[in-house]
Amino acid sequence: MTTAATVSATNAGAISANVVGASGAAGGSIVVSAVSAQGDTSASSSQPTGATGLSRRLSAALRTNDLGRSYGGALAGAAVNTTTPCDSGSMQVTGTTADNGTGTLNVAYNECRTGSDTINGPATIRIDSFDQANNVITDGTLTITRVNFSGPGLNFGLTGTLRSQINVSAASTTLTTNIVTQDGAGHQTRTQDLVVTNVYDDVKAPTFFTESISGRVFDGTQGYVDVSTQTAPFTAPWGPLYFATSTQSFPDWGIITLTGAASSVKITSKGTNVAKLEVDSNGDGIVDATAHMPWSDFNTAVGADLADNDGDGMHNSFETFYGLNPNSAADKNTDADGDGFSNYTEYLAGTNPASNGSVPSPVRHIWVTGNHDLAVDPATGLIQIFIGSGSGVTLDPVTLELGQTFSGATEPNTTNQTSVTDAQGRTFTLTPTATPTSWTITSSAGGTLTLTGIAGTNPGSL
Repeated sequence: MTTAATVSATNAGAISANVVGASGAAGGSIVVSAVSAQGDTSASSSQPTGATGLSRRLSAALRTNDLGRSYGGALAGAAVNTTTPCDSGSMQVTGTTADNGTGTLNVAYNECRTGSDTINGPATIRIDSFDQANNVITDGTLTITRVNFSGPGLNFGLTGTLRSQINVSAASTTLTTNIVTQDGAGHQTRTQDLVVTNVYDDVKAPTFFTESISGRVFDGTQGYVDVSTQTAPFTAPWGPLYFATSTQSFPDWGIITLTGAASSVKITSKGTNVAKLEVDSNGDGIVDATAHMPWSDFNTAVGADLADNDGDGMHNSFETFYGLNPNSAADKNTDADGDGFSNYTEYLAGTNPASNGSVPSPVRHIWVTGNHDLAVDPATGLIQIFIGSGSGVTLDPVTLELGQTFSGATEPNTTNQTSVTDAQGRTFTLTPTATPTSWTITSSAGGTLTLTGIAGTNPGSL
């Protein structure tokens, strides 16, 4: 379809999956850097399958870094004919380049497997800029005539272009894709100037990085959406999307917005496993449906209906899939699998409320830059995170989400009050760990928050 998608509670999951979805159990890994040709650490781990994930996986599978090493910027007129082994299969490069390493080369992927992804077929690469000191193509465009690309969660033919730009001094990479895919059932997707920019601590040996995404993604059934990213509140400068490691599939935090025809869905990362989806179906700026789920559940029965008929905070298709009642709020605080966690707690954590072998992680990391003290509001039970003198943002200890900003509050400004009890009788305790810059807040009702990056050895008080 060439028209904009109309986003609703019943298709927002599928539309989101088309852009940032995943296969298998969430929490897998994929190297995002265009510099590296490494694959995932495990063939069975979750893989991103949406358009943005495809560009990352395709960049790794096309081995853009190996393309630079394969000829090393051959001298003018020198013939290039090299075969590089993949994890299995091979990649053959032929042609000639100028003395500065630029030119056009032919590439043949012969069942070339990188990690768990395999590519087979011909391509050409136009090299517009080459860093001879690092043997890296700093600006190259791969034109794919027709190749087959397969791996966890995907198997299709694709055509189009992928441009890879690397700025070594700025430690950044930019991938621009204009790709058409078609699976065995004839379903097509297309990216139009989809740009993924990553900024690393070290582009040649990356650990953490930030990412921004822009462009348009088409789906043969739903239509197209425009993709943009935003920095989550109180996380600057670590955004828009922040990845704590170079091998994870999804961001620790950040916001991705998909905009269709007078409608949108806002995807907020709650960690590498879980995201929150907020649907505005008519473009009035008011959220019509909110859902929490693993990234890998977007395009499944769990993500089929994000409305919440009974208003219990759990969306309809989640309740239906796991045997709860989408028309009764009575099951919100019950424990269907008897593992000690309510259905709602498991819902927010992205775990299975019908299996006592699936339980929420005991630790949830919350990132807030510039915080210097904490308090509990006895009236609401919310944790007050002080950013300035008397002002800051609230944290809900149930949903573990930042809420409204506040001002005019009295900051504790003490160093020895490490325990406080709220109006509901819950006691919160601040405790140091073996690492001086890491402390924990434990609730008597269950659950632990970890505070990291604390200046000095005392984060303040409760």
